[in-house]
Amino acid sequence: MKDVGEAYSVILKEVLKQIDQDEELNKLLRNPNRMEILNLVKKKPMSIADISKSTGLSYKNTFFHVKKLTEHGLLDSKQDHKSQGRKRMVMPTGKTISQLRKELQERTMHRVKQKLG
Repeated sequence: MKDVGEAYSVILKEVLKQIDQDEELNKLLRNPNRMEILNLVKKKPMSIADISKSTGLSYKNTFFHVKKLTEHGLLDSKQDHKSQGRKRMVMPTGKTISQLRKELQERTMHRVKQKLG
């Protein structure tokens, strides 16, 4: 077991990392384009091209926002084998923001426990 000073340092570093991740999630959700994309795909799965047309964003910009939302666990995509050209359909993962924050906290606690041994 580490001494109290080392333990405090480990916990502090992990909590600061969690705060940064939480801030990143907040920043992600403050973007109105991302919120519009989330609201669109909540209604029905859509391809990036369809999202781009619906939002008026360029394909490249839409792809960027969808990628960010996917990286943070809010969106998922699956190959649509029924469509010609085999589009990737984007849909929500079903996770809420609260669930994502709880997962962040759980990962932080897990890392702290591992580091404290």
